[in-house]
Amino acid sequence: MRLKRRTRWVLAVLALGLAVAVSLIVLIVFRPVSLAPMLGSRLSVAIGGEVTIGGVRWLDGWDIELSDVAVRVPGIAGPAGEVVYVDRMSVRWSRGADGFQVDDVVVHDARLRLIEKNAWELTLEGLSPERVEGGGRFPRVRLESLRVESGLLVVGELIPAGAAVFVGGLEPRQDGSGGATFTLREQGDGGASLRGTVNARRDSLHAVATGISLNEQSQELVPFRRVRDLAAELDLSGVVELEVVLERGQPSRASLWLEDVSIRLDPAVLGIDDEGSEAPFWQLFRRGRVVSTNGGMSPRLFVSSGFVEFVGDAFRIEGLEGHVEPAVQDDSIIDIPYRVDLEIRDLPDVESITDLASFEAALKQAPFTLDVRAYDVRLEQGTGVIVPAE
Repeated sequence: MRLKRRTRWVLAVLALGLAVAVSLIVLIVFRPVSLAPMLGSRLSVAIGGEVTIGGVRWLDGWDIELSDVAVRVPGIAGPAGEVVYVDRMSVRWSRGADGFQVDDVVVHDARLRLIEKNAWELTLEGLSPERVEGGGRFPRVRLESLRVESGLLVVGELIPAGAAVFVGGLEPRQDGSGGATFTLREQGDGGASLRGTVNARRDSLHAVATGISLNEQSQELVPFRRVRDLAAELDLSGVVELEVVLERGQPSRASLWLEDVSIRLDPAVLGIDDEGSEAPFWQLFRRGRVVSTNGGMSPRLFVSSGFVEFVGDAFRIEGLEGHVEPAVQDDSIIDIPYRVDLEIRDLPDVESITDLASFEAALKQAPFTLDVRAYDVRLEQGTGVIVPAE
């Protein structure tokens, strides 16, 4: 009997010692200071970039908090290479059929940089994330604060353009497609919102943005310099809705709905300038005849509604309706209701366009159809209107 009690005591001590030893090993191997580089290395492989994690803190069970998380694009030094930075985020894990999986992520404070490296190419595209295979899926994500910054990389130096703060989230779809839906809402004075779907398996993105103001602050947030320059040239103002559809193997499509928008109808910017013509594109019609001018007549089109679309090698403006005001203050020149339809075909690949000048040159060479119609025009004695030359 005494031998049995001693045996039980020895076994109990051994079991306790083994438990303590295992606990110490777990604490040594998986303590936060050791876990940070391990997670950073794994995320680097998954994201296809360079990921560093400043700190890891256990919250409850398998839940952890990461801090000072930076994602860099390989080969790009300085701030432009750091495309994502997370000050603090919480991650909830669970045990799935294929091992541990991330279920929920709460990003408390983060920054996303959209930096144009070359024409129509963002530094963000330098990441090469792993494809989602088999049972892979997106986790549920909540963004409490995301600061989006745009800019331009010039000879290794980051030139900031604009910034805005958003909240939103990502919700995995339950249809087995491996995709997810996402939402973003602009904070502060801005009223823009973004919603859509993304699917890593098909390399597809469908996004709809509403409430986009065309003021200078919003234009600066656009990551592509060519678009910012064109918007400035057209002197845009108003609110638009944008839809973008991208999918591997399919032509890209971008559609724009306009509401209460103001556009300066500069023929040079629109690719329909009057080089080689004896008369300017826009002319003054008064007292039953066309009156020649010395320029400065590019009017403003105030659009109550309209549709703009770029798909493949074509660009079109459809049903831009509103009224036109002269560029110069003249009480004798009346506003006139207009409808404008424009189609430009056989445009070159956007990657071959290096600056605004080459973009304008491409527009001049591309065939186009322009239809400008005026209606309900009533001219009184001594008044005139701005009309196109043809």
